Amino acid sequence: MNVLDSCAKGGDSIQRVVLTSSFASIMNVGGRTPWPLDFHYDETHWNVSSAPDAEGVFPEPVTAHAYRWSKRMAEQAAWAHPAVARGDFDLVTIMPPMVLGENKQVLRSVEDLNQSSLIMYNLLAGSMQHVMPGSVGFVDVADVAKAHVLAAQTAAAGGQRYLCSGETKTWLEVVDVLRELYPSAPLLPSTCPDGSTTQPCLLLKNNKIRTQLGLEFTPLTQTLEAQCNALIRSGLLQL
Repeated sequence: MNVLDSCAKGGDSIQRVVLTSSFASIMNVGGRTPWPLDFHYDETHWNVSSAPDAEGVFPEPVTAHAYRWSKRMAEQAAWAHPAVARGDFDLVTIMPPMVLGENKQVLRSVEDLNQSSLIMYNLLAGSMQHVMPGSVGFVDVADVAKAHVLAAQTAAAGGQRYLCSGETKTWLEVVDVLRELYPSAPLLPSTCPDGSTTQPCLLLKNNKIRTQLGLEFTPLTQTLEAQCNALIRSGLLQL
């Protein structure tokens, strides 16, 4: 809100704000009113399942749902900002899911990894006995950056939400790709905690951002390779 307040003081020099939101503002996995695990999501949807109760208590797991709800509230607050409502400038929101890709920062230890990179590290390091259940959309960090530039440059993008997702895969399918890319990786898991070897898969529709902004997505295999090779080059992984 502070950034939007500052933009509101910029007068005619500010014509558009492109806000990084999150798929978390849309997703309804688990929580109070979970949607089907193979649901097809698009920009018309909002997170309702992570809402706190009357006493402000979030559903379990608390940290995950508090995070998701915060993303919904932040995006809705941006849309409701007085300067946006008055038309002083227009707003575009970009909603990526799991962002992966080459780490550009210097990686000296595992503590330097963000949560997405840490998941890839733990899988390839043999630290996970089981594959996480469920599915998620994946997007290359470079594609997320391109989406923001295109949203700023495309006149018709004003006032729009864009779900910025490439391929949607189950975690079991992701591990299969990692196994092909890195056959020497130790102890890659092959089942979920309940012993299952198949999982339902969500769909994150990306036809809007592809049609309106002209964004084409990097293949997931290429993104996974860029992400994991960065971990190898840093010395955090030895494969």
